[in-house]
Amino acid sequence: MKKEKLPRGFWRAPNGSLRVLIRIKGFPPAVRTFKLHADTPAERRRQLVEAELWAAEARRKLYAGHGVVAGADHAMTLGAALRLYAREGLSSRPANKRKDALRIESILRDEIAKRRLASLSLPDLAAYRDLLIHRDFERRIRAETEVADATPEG
Repeated sequence: MKKEKLPRGFWRAPNGSLRVLIRIKGFPPAVRTFKLHADTPAERRRQLVEAELWAAEARRKLYAGHGVVAGADHAMTLGAALRLYAREGLSSRPANKRKDALRIESILRDEIAKRRLASLSLPDLAAYRDLLIHRDFERRIRAETEVADATPEG
């Protein structure tokens, strides 16, 4: 039997199913398995075409900024994910746990917590970071102004 030539990132499992792994730097890997319904040359070609179409679409979505993460809950919001993390994943050290809880509470009060995880992009996160920097800058200016107003001149 002639060895099947598959594209890079494609491999055939012993049961005949075709596995596709897409790895692009800076993105999580996208993996999908295509089952083989009948072990015939025509069915193998159909399976390969379906896998190639999926791979092309997955690459397009990744480059467009729409991550293709298998099993991701597309309805989960950032707030729900942070609450889940606060409940199950915080550090065991009490000091770190309290700091992380305060950070999470701060994010939960902001509008970004209502956004779905699937819709968050790097520009959204950069805008939120810039907002935090601006708030901190304003807070420091107010504190310095209050100190300057409180000190007597002379």
